[in-house]
Amino acid sequence: MTTEYDSKESALEDGIFYIGYKNMDSPKKILEGLKSETKELGWPHSKTVELYKLKRPDGMEVGIGVGKFRNGYDLWLVDLETGVSMRM
Repeated sequence: MTTEYDSKESALEDGIFYIGYKNMDSPKKILEGLKSETKELGWPHSKTVELYKLKRPDGMEVGIGVGKFRNGYDLWLVDLETGVSMRM
């Protein structure tokens, strides 16, 4: 079942945890200075998200997407090379 987040910030904080930042002092420091872009997730999702590109602790670049969902937001992990997306 999809998690509904109250805010974009709380969705992004979980996304940062999921990509490998387990012991972080402040997720805001990791997101500081990152720009988002609008991305349309392809079939079967047909969903528009704000996509943030960042590096995991191992150096691999990944995407975290946040989109409107019900009365809040949902979280997507996006493979930047293939475009494969998974809602968390």
